[in-house]
Amino acid sequence: MSRLYALVLLCCVLLTSCGRMADELREGVRIEGVESFEGHGSSGADLSLRVVNRTSHRLKIRRVELDIFLEGRPLGQILLHEPVTVGRRSCGNVTSRWKFRFPDRMGLYALKQKILRDQTSAIRVNYRVKGRCGWIHANISARGVVLSEFLNTFGVDTQELKKYLE
Repeated sequence: MSRLYALVLLCCVLLTSCGRMADELREGVRIEGVESFEGHGSSGADLSLRVVNRTSHRLKIRRVELDIFLEGRPLGQILLHEPVTVGRRSCGNVTSRWKFRFPDRMGLYALKQKILRDQTSAIRVNYRVKGRCGWIHANISARGVVLSEFLNTFGVDTQELKKYLE
């Protein structure tokens, strides 16, 4: 009976610490803005974000996939090229390389034109993120997010995006 009690107690402690860790992540990791953006034509871009990680855990983003839709039609994908790591209790720039997959190059052009003309309500994003913080794996995803809402996650508005595209 004492083994069963010890096992139940251990499970309770682990579940409580996982909940605390998830709360710590939500409150402790923040993207403050875009430091730089360097496009590489239609093949991809380098993006540097100002990131604050107040947690005691290293954050590693292993995979990011963004599916881009224009007026309900799929245009292409934007993929994280290689994993990104944010040190624990750190504040600074995190540079990442992104790969564009647009089968029809005109789709990329149409996307750019919609953004430059402030017609972003027709642009939707599906995203999938895989990573880990410490020993906890995280899978985050959403479908049909309006572009402006998606950008707000990173402290960017559509006007700032236009500046990078011009």
